[in-house]
Formats: sequence, C-alpha cells, structure tokens
Amino acid sequence: MLNALLASYDKHILVETNNYKVLRDLQNNRFAGTQVPGFSFSKDLSNTNIDFKFSFLEKGERAYFMEDFENNKMVLKTQYEKKISFGQLTWLFAPIFEYLHQKQNRFSLHAAAYGKKKEAIVYVSEGGGGKTTSSLEMCLNRDFEFIGDERILVDSTKKPQVLCGNPVIHVRKETLPFFSKLNTLRKKAKVYIYPEEVGIIKKNYNYSIKHLVFSRLSTCNIIKKINKESAILNLFKNASEVIRRVGCCIVSLNIPLNSLDTKNLTINRWNNIVRVFSSVEYHMIEGSKDFIGGYLESLL
Repeated sequence: MLNALLASYDKHILVETNNYKVLRDLQNNRFAGTQVPGFSFSKDLSNTNIDFKFSFLEKGERAYFMEDFENNKMVLKTQYEKKISFGQLTWLFAPIFEYLHQKQNRFSLHAAAYGKKKEAIVYVSEGGGGKTTSSLEMCLNRDFEFIGDERILVDSTKKPQVLCGNPVIHVRKETLPFFSKLNTLRKKAKVYIYPEEVGIIKKNYNYSIKHLVFSRLSTCNIIKKINKESAILNLFKNASEVIRRVGCCIVSLNIPLNSLDTKNLTINRWNNIVRVFSSVEYHMIEGSKDFIGGYLESLL
C-alpha cells in the first residue's frame, strides 16, 4: 500500500492507494494546485495531524471510500464500474478540504486576491471574467503580491483575512500575448506556473481584506455602484460551490454522491460571510485590463 499527504493550509488528507499512478499524477500534475488554496503534496507522514483519510483501492471493480477521522465515521462509500480519471479525483479533494475548513469557520471563494503591506483586494468575477488576467497585471506590472488567482481561503474567526490562495496559476494561451514577461511560455500547450517562476512576489503571511471588487473585462470602461445585500448573496453562492460539488463530480451507477454540506455549515457559512465582508469597501468595475489595473492600484 502507498501513502502520501495532501494539504490545504493546515488541513491534511492521508491518501492510501494500491495504484502508483494515482500518487505519481498527484505529485507531478499541477492542476490540483490551481483548485485548492494552499495545496501541497508530501510523502513525509511524520509529525502531521491527519484530518481525513482517502482510500483509493483497485481490485476487481474499482472502489474508493473516505473516512472522517474526527467523527470516526464513514462519510462516503461507493463502488465504481468504470475507471476514475485523475481529473475526477482531483475535483473530489477540493470539497473534502472545504468541508474541513468550514467546520472551523473558514471558507474558500472562487476569486483572485493580491495585496500590499498585508492588505488585500479580493477580485470576484465569473469564469473568464479576468481573475487570472488581473492577477498577472497587478503582480507582474504593478508590484502587488500574489495570493491566488482562482481560489482563496478566508478566515472569519479574527480580523477578516485571506489565509492563502491557489499556489499554481493556469494561464490561457490567449492571455500570454498581453504580458511580455511571459513570452517564453507561448509555445506550451498548457501553461501551469508557480508565481515565483516568472518573478511574481508571493509572501507567506495573512492579509487583511480591505476591498471587495466585482469585475469583468470589457471594451467599455465603467465604474458602478453595488448593493451590499446583493454582494453578500453573490458571495454566499460563490462560497457554497465547492462543498456542494461532490454530487455532480462523480456518478456511480448513475447515482450522485451526497453533498458534504449540512444545515449547520450552511448557516455558519452565511454568518461568516456577513461577518467578514460587512466591514470592507465594495466596488464594481468593468473595462480593459489597464483601466481595471489602474483603478485597483489606487485602492492600496
């Protein structure tokens, strides 16, 4: 049996498998690092508190199960008739980590974040709305510090703060021509990079949240007002995405798996979002990367 540790900030999942390729892919493929805040992989199991156990065993029919160590009970168990792809496994780890974090009054957002002097801007947009582009603009061209461009982890227990973000950036090929510092990457089919590889500054400390920006790239440069209640509702939906993902992530015999979300987690998530984002400044803006970048630079 093979073992390894996956981490998201200070939460750890023990992966146990009899399939070497599973661990090899987790170690070498950077995709997981774009989806999980503070993701890391290690084969060193010493001196680490294990929060969750994930067993992936292949014998006859392919099967996996997950066990919650804290509550000492089985959370999910299922059998598979078909082979599970690496991508499906990767998408399954994110809800487990989200479940562990939300039990401690943390939550992740599908958002970008960057900062200066331990103060952060959180940038929210839909898929393709400019999270990666704005992160590259702010961190490559305007000397901001990178936190995450896809998913960030927020702590509501103290002063509102971002703990960490996804450690790997997935840059679309069509984005590369806008940044001369990324010219050497243009010939690659898929571009997964660590910020430090291209000279982006990344600090290992927490950032207090000062500004929340809803934005998208557009040919029109516009600054709008935003309703606070609508913003909070938008954030709640955003923060609920991952923990409810399991049911649509993998289907076994056409029966979706149960969500890891619970009534208590849902109530806590709403209260935590209100607590964190009631004291920040709200912004709504759309336009070119230069227009948005200039506006964001003026905030900190």
